[in-house]
Amino acid sequence: EMNEDPSTPKKEKQERLSRHKENLQHTQAEEESQLLGRQRLQYDRNCRELKRKLMMIRHSLEQEHLREVKYCQKSKMFLY
Repeated sequence: EMNEDPSTPKKEKQERLSRHKENLQHTQAEEESQLLGRQRLQYDRNCRELKRKLMMIRHSLEQEHLREVKYCQKSKMFLY
């Protein structure tokens, strides 16, 4: 489309170039939007994974603490 006849009027050439530029900008905006969407999905997945890991660590620490409390109660020891 960009290879034109030299006799094509200047205004027509400019309009064609302008449409081509608009199409490129539109395509670029769509691609950028898709990229941002994929990045957001990955970010959300990473956040959920981190929250899961933290929850598992907290749970493990709570279980360990409960075992210590039970042991101390059986042994008549006191935790301070």
